[in-house]
Amino acid sequence: MPSHGEELSRPIPDTFHSSLPRGKFGRLWPTLGAFTPPDALLIDLGKPGGPMEDKAKPSGDNTSVPVGFTYLGQFIDHDITFDPVSSITKKIDPDSLHNFRSPRFDLDSVYGFGPGASAHLYNRNDPDLLLTAKIKPTKELDLPRNEQATALIGDPRNDENILISQMQVAFLHFHNAIVAHLRDKKANLTKHKLPGESLLDTTQRLVRWHYQWIIVHDFLPKMCGAAVINSILTKGTGGKPVITNVLYQPTNNPFIPIEFAVAAYRFGHTMVRLDYQLNDLIFATIFGKPSQPLSHLGGGRELPADWQIKWPLFFKFPGRAAPQSARKIDSKLAPPLLKLPASVLGQKEFDEAPERRSLAVRNLLRGKRLGVPSGQAVAVEMGETPLTNASLGLSDTGWNDEAPLWFYVLKESEKAPTGGKRLGPVGGRIVAEVMLGLLDKDELSYVNHPSAWRPLKPIAPKAGQFGMPDLIKFADVVQRK
Repeated sequence: MPSHGEELSRPIPDTFHSSLPRGKFGRLWPTLGAFTPPDALLIDLGKPGGPMEDKAKPSGDNTSVPVGFTYLGQFIDHDITFDPVSSITKKIDPDSLHNFRSPRFDLDSVYGFGPGASAHLYNRNDPDLLLTAKIKPTKELDLPRNEQATALIGDPRNDENILISQMQVAFLHFHNAIVAHLRDKKANLTKHKLPGESLLDTTQRLVRWHYQWIIVHDFLPKMCGAAVINSILTKGTGGKPVITNVLYQPTNNPFIPIEFAVAAYRFGHTMVRLDYQLNDLIFATIFGKPSQPLSHLGGGRELPADWQIKWPLFFKFPGRAAPQSARKIDSKLAPPLLKLPASVLGQKEFDEAPERRSLAVRNLLRGKRLGVPSGQAVAVEMGETPLTNASLGLSDTGWNDEAPLWFYVLKESEKAPTGGKRLGPVGGRIVAEVMLGLLDKDELSYVNHPSAWRPLKPIAPKAGQFGMPDLIKFADVVQRK
């Protein structure tokens, strides 16, 4: 299940590659008032059997977005946000809230502090390589683990389900494949190395830049629409990327806006399927029964035999059949997400607060506690014609003709012309500006390289063409051997 950082109990240290400090949360519109409808309305909106429950009809599939992008989105989220402090039971000022992740796409979930301070992430016999693992006797690829099956990775959240853990596996192997490529011929390293870089430095930079390229050219166009991306990202002298934001313009250090983290970027929750085909043998549901390990996708354990992902079922590969589709970006969540088990919430909260077992309720309450403005207030500030509560299906007078921003973004997406295939004008603009803005504010991102950079062969199939299928293919983890 895609989370947004609030469930983890310990902070993750920054990586060492940039001078940017760990970030803060803040607001895109500090002058807009908080939207504070009665809790009872929020609970009724997000409860099981309520208007946000997805009946899982085939028409809810989004055939334009392969299902792997749901978990790429989760992986990206874990790279830039972690909030272990905010609560859904009490009001918190977001301006005082610390983000325990760096506001940049630097893959600290993969690299930690580097081989010196995070030695458990690296191969002790060859510290340029990341530690990887295969389960016995099938030799399927899994995360490296200690004797208690705890994953040895930079962010424990990337083992909260098998789909995100397999995404982490792909990035580990992509790093090692880049090392092998740079070592294969002296010309390969000479071609990519920048002055003063070690082999590990060059590898990490290339992995980060290819990952950032995927975000800009593969992920964001599918989520926000190419028109929005092209209005923000243009080409300058020599083809160098130029990012021009209207909404997200931090005056000092970059920050994560609550309108993004607590509302707009949580669109991924609606993309979660009820069940998944992992490969030619295995079908599993999100949670299943905790007492039956082979019935669910829960993480925190060694990969069960025969459960390695067959990636062409998750992303579109040339010459392969169409992958599974994500669910539409709309106001519906898969029924299990409205009935989170104790294994996700913890037994104490599960027992004490039945109404908060719903992920939708948790999102709605969190938005209120953090003072997120209403969807209509944000739309007006953005110059968009706001949707009415009648058109959103909110008839109770207690809403005072306004709607929670998260719910508004979802309903906006499901309406014409997007029809749930991508985000609408409010949600899409917020997500695109914040994510591109974070790249723009990181002096070591590929967009800030002195000359235009693009992926090259043989890492990319063609110069300037690189997406998740290409990363998976170069990492040699397409499917079980």
